[in-house]
Amino acid sequence: MEVTIDGGVTWAPAVLDEPTGGEWAWRRWRFEWTAEPGQHVLGARATDASGRSQPVEQPWNRGGFANNMVQRVEVVVPAE
Repeated sequence: MEVTIDGGVTWAPAVLDEPTGGEWAWRRWRFEWTAEPGQHVLGARATDASGRSQPVEQPWNRGGFANNMVQRVEVVVPAE
């Protein structure tokens, strides 16, 4: 699990919590971030046991199937 705080330019490891729902269940994760004032684009990507990471951009397909890309969230941190 990796997190980006700059829209995908750089990536840093996140900490995976212990699994609670079995081998194929969702898993919580954590990432420490000291937010600086300004606009940020955050994202997270997972990597499977074969070393394949979620893509930053997903090839378009008519039905919207296989949406497995990195989901990004814009965050605005106000100045104090």
